[in-house]
Amino acid sequence: MNSKKIIKILKQQHPRGYRKRELFATFNLPKKEYIKFRKTLKGLISRGEIIKGGGGRLTIPDENSMFTGILSISKIKNGYIPHENFGNVDVGGGFLNGALAGDTVNVQILSNYKNRPQGRIVDILKYNTKLVHGTVLFRRGRHYLETHKFISPRPIVVNMPHGKKFSPDTIIEAEIIDRGRPSHPVFSKFVKDIGSLSNPNTDYSHIVDKFSLRDEFPAQCLLEAEELEKNTDFNNFENREDFTKLDTVTIDPDSARDYDDALSLKNNKDGSITVFVHIADVSHFVKVNSAIDKEAKLRGTSVYFVDQNIPMIPPTLTSNLCSLLPEKNRFTLTAIIDLDQNLNVTHLDVKKGVINSNIRLTYTDAQAILDNGEGENFTLLNDLRIISAKLRKNRFNSGSLNIEIPEAEFTMGNDGVPSKISVKKHLKTHELVEDFMLLANRVIAQKFSENDKSLMFRNHGKPEAERLISLNGLLAQLGDYKPLSITQAINASEFQRVLDKVADSEARHMIEIQLLRTMPKADYSLINKGHFGLNFEHYCHFTSPIRRYPDIMVHRVLSDIQDEDAGKIASSSTQSEITAMKAEREYNKIKQLRYLQELPPQIYSGIVNGMTQRGLFIMLEDILVDGFVRAEWMKDDYYYFDENRYVFIGRRYKTTYRVGQKVQVEIKKISVIKQKLDLQLVD
Repeated sequence: MNSKKIIKILKQQHPRGYRKRELFATFNLPKKEYIKFRKTLKGLISRGEIIKGGGGRLTIPDENSMFTGILSISKIKNGYIPHENFGNVDVGGGFLNGALAGDTVNVQILSNYKNRPQGRIVDILKYNTKLVHGTVLFRRGRHYLETHKFISPRPIVVNMPHGKKFSPDTIIEAEIIDRGRPSHPVFSKFVKDIGSLSNPNTDYSHIVDKFSLRDEFPAQCLLEAEELEKNTDFNNFENREDFTKLDTVTIDPDSARDYDDALSLKNNKDGSITVFVHIADVSHFVKVNSAIDKEAKLRGTSVYFVDQNIPMIPPTLTSNLCSLLPEKNRFTLTAIIDLDQNLNVTHLDVKKGVINSNIRLTYTDAQAILDNGEGENFTLLNDLRIISAKLRKNRFNSGSLNIEIPEAEFTMGNDGVPSKISVKKHLKTHELVEDFMLLANRVIAQKFSENDKSLMFRNHGKPEAERLISLNGLLAQLGDYKPLSITQAINASEFQRVLDKVADSEARHMIEIQLLRTMPKADYSLINKGHFGLNFEHYCHFTSPIRRYPDIMVHRVLSDIQDEDAGKIASSSTQSEITAMKAEREYNKIKQLRYLQELPPQIYSGIVNGMTQRGLFIMLEDILVDGFVRAEWMKDDYYYFDENRYVFIGRRYKTTYRVGQKVQVEIKKISVIKQKLDLQLVD
């Protein structure tokens, strides 16, 4: 079968393209030629000359099927590249064309499988991956590098110095010297020792390397920051509203490293209220295409670990120029929100301003003042609390989800190992600040979308039907729950109905986790799609520009500053946020495991929070770390996972384990290197 003839027919194609059989029929060939025809098609598809799209229809690729991006490699060693409109485009191992994670590549979209576009790498535009970190394994006469992050489905051979000694937990740095053919190993050479994974003080560098976090600022960024510090006059109020006479409060965590939001309040004579949500005017300092801006764009977000952080912008800005420090003039972008007596928004204005925060409180301080019912700042805090409670009630009545996932709180020792881990106490003052930030984000998104501004929205899509079906099966085993809708008619209030039913149940936390797993991740886009979890028609991120690049983008739109790369930035910011979240979680788990290693043998209380055919996932209640119990370690019976009933059950004695069930466990084995916690059930 001639490839050129197939391409010629497809160029004259029906708008929707052809299925294989339809295309074969156009050639009037005998049936015995169909196998050769299919083989020819396979070659054309693999080379990207034709595309297999939805419904298996074959078409000629157009210009829109090509795009440029940065390659990542997943745990299952397939590639994916973020696309500003389609999410991630998956690239199978056979279509990577020799590229490594981190490389800038040209990608061609070939087909769509289960609503996920599939592609192939056509060209490598820039070889970004040169130095890699990992541990060394010796097998079959060669040294291989097990990299911290997945950079290729191909093995990586490392040339080690003759006689060099190493242990399984030794971290080395290696340089890629030969990428080899796409089907051959990658070759590298030893550069230097980094340290040992058994040393807690290497945890930070390990995570930074694994997730390719940028933890050092280029010299030009630091120079720009110094110049800004020298040349900024906070007493210059030109083109800014003077808010310095307002009582203004910042409320932040005890360990806060930057203060980017503050609140003021004015009670009007007619019973209405004016709320001032002051947000640090970061876009005043981070100019489009400056060195600081380029670096912030690459980072996308700050990364917060339990004992240190990686800021998105230089420390001179985060801790001084952009931080709303007490008793100092600072520049803000302030949302002035008028509310009637029922707290309906009657007017919104956003102005550049100057504030002088006169009340600096931690969440704990603010809660103590409210609990005591007195103090010089009680009146302002109490007014804010009353409004916050009403805003929250209105939000939940409108269908917003109320999910409170407990967080671990770490007290760090000097040796890089926590001296204490506990469940972080949830305070009403956390809710107070959250309610006003949500209000500002919502009303700004709504107003400026109506004004046809090209705002960057924070979207949260509805759950997919398959996940809802699975969740319904789980809920049916946990109690008498009305099944959730499995169509796009579903809304957050249905999820909240489930949570209300288990409000006082021990299983509430586990059910909250299952609900979260059912929902897709939120993302950024120039197209408004609404926010499912909050049940908001419009939502954006305006309130944290020190630590999130999309907030800077929103500030620029509000200040009529244009950035031509907004669409690409939305996609890259989503990926940066996901990477930061994964890095923070992994760092936390490493520290949790190190903490457990130091404790004497004991019995822990745990909760079943998932199961597979292999065994049970258990979360230790007081430390909030997940472990695993293998089925073969459960000696009292032969257990299996009944997927239809979503239970783990013994074949002989019918002992049953369900999600949300409390259990007693002891630690069987801890591997910090693999981040695994093996547990054993205790009778």
